[in-house]
Amino acid sequence: ISISESQIRGVNNQKADEILQYIHSHYDQKLTNRAIAKHFNYHENYISSIILKYTGLPLHQYVLKYKMHVAIGLLQSTNMTIGEVAEKVCIPDIKHFSKCFIRIVGTPPSHFKVSGVEHMSNELKCI
Repeated sequence: ISISESQIRGVNNQKADEILQYIHSHYDQKLTNRAIAKHFNYHENYISSIILKYTGLPLHQYVLKYKMHVAIGLLQSTNMTIGEVAEKVCIPDIKHFSKCFIRIVGTPPSHFKVSGVEHMSNELKCI
């Protein structure tokens, strides 16, 4: 029995979709590579390789970028403080949250809260 490369890719795409859906549904929890892998009963290196192939990002970076994507939305559309947003995306240390936010988005979270900026970094639009 022969399995084509496209069939293998299809299975990996389905797995990647399931993993990404899990991340999107659980962004408010601590999501480590190990925890995600354990949820799917896979080795963490296998999960990471699927996500890297599918998104071009290592798993931990994808998780962090998605959390920042959610944070931008919360900062723009709610009255939540930056600290509350940080807690909502499960990065309760506001200094660490702000450093991650600046590294990924390119501007501090206060920029989105104060000005209500309607744009989003091109890197984050694809998530």
